[in-house]
Amino acid sequence: MIIQHYELHSNQELLNIIKNTHLAGDANIKPFIQSDIKIQKARHDDLLPTQRFVLQDQINNINILYSYFLTQGINIANLDGFIVYTTDEDNNTYTLTPPIVEIIENQPLLIDGQHRASFFGKMNMPFNIIQINNVPKQYYPYQLPNKDGWREVLHFEDKLPENFVRKYLRYPDKATKKFMFREYDFPGLIKIAREHTGKTY
Repeated sequence: MIIQHYELHSNQELLNIIKNTHLAGDANIKPFIQSDIKIQKARHDDLLPTQRFVLQDQINNINILYSYFLTQGINIANLDGFIVYTTDEDNNTYTLTPPIVEIIENQPLLIDGQHRASFFGKMNMPFNIIQINNVPKQYYPYQLPNKDGWREVLHFEDKLPENFVRKYLRYPDKATKKFMFREYDFPGLIKIAREHTGKTY
């Protein structure tokens, strides 16, 4: 993967987008509009993962991004805004943000960015997160924390085994899960697109 072009966006732009995030089920519902949102320093073990796997090919891509942006004077572990970039691999635009963490019932749930957190954890490096406090209970995320935390997270090369349980669901029906999905209005894909196998329970 070769970075062809990138733009660095400010902290204020990042916080505005998170503040105005809406639910997939209703664009008029903005669960974080009254929340306390800030950039906070964290470590891997401070956070509770909400998926049961990481893929090595994703970790490799993060390493490429980390190494490239260091040459540009940007340490993505210390990112307090976001980066929009393109690569030589496809015609997509991608957005790189700090991992997104929602504090739910005093638990720091890692909602987006588990591969980034895993990469920084392997490097024994603290990193910035987007920490969201005071999420209304009726809009809690569909993800539950892993039952056994990071110890439950399995590593695979580039795909999941058939019927692998990817994560646990807060809501019993998948329609509610889809409704509660957070739609972050970034200008590019917030993660590298891939087809996952597996189940959510």
